[in-house]
Amino acid sequence: MTKIIIGLTGNIGTGKSAIMRFAAEQGVHPIDADKVVHQLLATDTALQQKIGAAFGPSVVGASGQINRAALGEIVFRDAAALQKLEALIHPEVRRQIKEQIAAAGARIIMLEAIKLLEGELKDDCDQIWVANCGKFLQMQRLVIGRGMDEEEAFQRIAAQPPQAAKVAAADVVIDTTGSLGDTRSQVLAALDRLPLSPPDAPSAEIIVRRARPSDIPSILLLIHRSSGGRVKPKRNEILMSLSERGYLIGQQGAEISTVVGWYADKGFGAIDQMFIYPEEAAETTGKAVLGEVDRTANELLCEAIFAFVSDDTPDLVRGLLADYGFMSEESTAWPRVWQQTFKELRPAGATKTLIKKLWNARVA
Repeated sequence: MTKIIIGLTGNIGTGKSAIMRFAAEQGVHPIDADKVVHQLLATDTALQQKIGAAFGPSVVGASGQINRAALGEIVFRDAAALQKLEALIHPEVRRQIKEQIAAAGARIIMLEAIKLLEGELKDDCDQIWVANCGKFLQMQRLVIGRGMDEEEAFQRIAAQPPQAAKVAAADVVIDTTGSLGDTRSQVLAALDRLPLSPPDAPSAEIIVRRARPSDIPSILLLIHRSSGGRVKPKRNEILMSLSERGYLIGQQGAEISTVVGWYADKGFGAIDQMFIYPEEAAETTGKAVLGEVDRTANELLCEAIFAFVSDDTPDLVRGLLADYGFMSEESTAWPRVWQQTFKELRPAGATKTLIKKLWNARVA
């Protein structure tokens, strides 16, 4: 299958997150270079040691992980320090991104990288998209949406290359000055203009809909197959659940291959069940159902979506949630009302919680 790779860039606070979200809703596979960096800083022992040696022990936490806040204080005030850090990180980031591109099953891939044009990854892109808005709006988004003070926001913006140079190099410019609806319309129009080659083979239409009582036998079979027989709910349990939460079904043709249990309460969404079978359906019905959850949560003005997972949750499901912007984060870092709602919604069997912050996406 021939893939089209869209490189998305733009300076901080220009609206790249919203563009990525709207593209993902259309089946585009998102890759966030910043998330790759965060994962490396958290898990790559060799890289952690190199950064500690280059910037001193103050940037290394007790567990050996990099203290991103402390590191940011250094590199965003010193252009030479930022270049030194990028020289350490970028080779491994490029390698991992190329692996993700090769493994992606989608026809269109969107790679978001704030330094895309300054590195080698731009050579792998078929189109360059640039998110654009004025500096005043950037400042507003950083101060209101990310909680920075004005001085920090100004320093972050000033430390980056001129936005005008990125706009000049773009194949597509998405102006995020207006409403989210305006931004979404521009994204859809740009995707429609892509020079897509014919599909490798015709496929049945993907349908996402709410589950009905008549779907219970299919749901039971899917849960059994997806969990390898470990999860064995009874018909009455599923029937009861239909009245307590929204079950979304993803099917291609007549085959149901994804079931997601989710609900919205107190301004938050919660996913507490997700089953996919066969595995390759993650790239089709799995993405379609998560896209519908995301769309509905935004329509309901949810501030965030919690995804509750257990030790038995397959890596396939965890990876799909990560692709859609769900991240692992200590709840102590959240606003107080988020922490309280999280405690109220968290089911007894959940051992880990992932979160997607929709409120930030609306202003970032």
